[in-house]
Amino acid sequence: MKPRWDEINLLKDSLYSHLGDKEVSDSVISHYVDQWSTTNRESDKVLFKHFRELRKICTKEQQVIFDTLVPKMVKYQRKK
Repeated sequence: MKPRWDEINLLKDSLYSHLGDKEVSDSVISHYVDQWSTTNRESDKVLFKHFRELRKICTKEQQVIFDTLVPKMVKYQRKK
C-alpha cells in the first residue's frame, strides 16, 4: 500500500507546488484531484479485499478481535 500512498502524496505535492503560480487553471487542479481520488479509491478497494482474505484464515475468536482492530488501524492511517 505504501507505493500507492506515496503516489497520492506525490500528486498532492505536485498540485500544491502550483500555489505560487500567478494563475492555475481549473483543469490542472481537477487533473491532480481526479488522479489522487482514483488512486485512493483503488487503494481502498485493494486494502479491503486484502483484509477480507486475511480474515478468512482467522479462528472465530481471532475474527472478533480482527473485526475491531482493523477498522481502528485503517482510521489511524488516515489521520497520519
